[in-house]
Amino acid sequence: MAIRIAAIMLAASVGLAGCTDPQQSKNFVDIVQQNTQRLCGIVPTAKTITALAAILFPGAAKITSGLTTAEEICSGLETAKETEGGVQPVAGGVGITFYVRGVQIEAYEVK
Repeated sequence: MAIRIAAIMLAASVGLAGCTDPQQSKNFVDIVQQNTQRLCGIVPTAKTITALAAILFPGAAKITSGLTTAEEICSGLETAKETEGGVQPVAGGVGITFYVRGVQIEAYEVK
């Protein structure tokens, strides 16, 4: 599992390589978080967003849509809710975790 996490983090750093400016990467994360909050009532962690972006935009392709990433996360949440055990509480009881395209999504519910 540790190797898988390391691989995901490496892929995430490569996936956001198209965002050459650190502010641009932060803006992308902010856009995804704002859209997931609006669309499905959760705010995923920045680590989660970068890991999923590496899958959605392989080969360091230019990341163009925070909305696309947010929609993917919300769709994955709906699928996970329909699957027994698909949405689990995060260790410590704060937030939820589920999988989208093999990436573990950690998020906080917003009421």
